Amino acid sequence: MRQRAAKLFEFMAQGRPVLAPRTEPIESVVQDGRDALLFSPLDVKSFRDALRKLLASKELCDSIDAVPVQSSQEHTWEENARQILGNVS
Repeated sequence: MRQRAAKLFEFMAQGRPVLAPRTEPIESVVQDGRDALLFSPLDVKSFRDALRKLLASKELCDSIDAVPVQSSQEHTWEENARQILGNVS
């Protein structure tokens, strides 16, 4: 699962609109319709509907790809280390 999350951050850092499965790890990082479009896992119709929605609207693509760059910068190795070290007594 960590590898999937790493890919998510890579796409977000590139400023690309993200289409991802609606799972707990992903939903803890992105908000549907703001940072990404989410679809039901293993549901081909849900995936197709989300992809069609994304492809049909340049405005939606632009609005989704604007936010994730900021969000992806919060989930770096450096930021994770800062949080861990900040919690060490």
